[in-house]
Amino acid sequence: MSVSPLDHYPRWHGYDDLPGPLNTLTRADARSAFDHFLADADERVRTLRRFLAEVAGIDATLDERGVAAIDTWLWPWLADLIRRDLIEQEQHSGLLHDVGVFAGEALIHERPGVRWNLLTKGPRVTKGYQSAVLAPFPAGYEPYWAVTAETIADGYVLANRVVGKRQPSFSPRLLFRYKLFAGKIPWPDLASA
Repeated sequence: MSVSPLDHYPRWHGYDDLPGPLNTLTRADARSAFDHFLADADERVRTLRRFLAEVAGIDATLDERGVAAIDTWLWPWLADLIRRDLIEQEQHSGLLHDVGVFAGEALIHERPGVRWNLLTKGPRVTKGYQSAVLAPFPAGYEPYWAVTAETIADGYVLANRVVGKRQPSFSPRLLFRYKLFAGKIPWPDLASA
């Protein structure tokens, strides 16, 4: 493998010393990981913004416009790196974590009352259980947005699409989900669908 643009990306190490996945931890360990996440959120946004300026020439503002610029550039760029074997699937998870943090922080600035929360309700198999999620949202919305987990998952779907034989369809969700949770487009009525 040749040199990857992500070889020197300063990956966040907040979960490295955990004894297992977040959904399997004790509540105290999950709370500690969440506190570490909160303490590092501003630095992760700064890290991503520096990277985007250097690699893509993007001045990502902490708002919908910044999320849109990232969303437009990120997925084709990652697909190209994967296709050319310049990135390992695991290597992009740190970048995607920071993209999720960026989108979350942008939404917090745009939607008063929304903040990072430690998700502790529901069964341990719930998406985002014992991880940082955005909440609360008004009635009629999903109760929380697991933005970092969703963004990383989208990266794996993209990688499987690029290198896999079955090539599942892939449509980036970041900007769409951002607009939904920001109240800029109507929330779909799933009951009538």
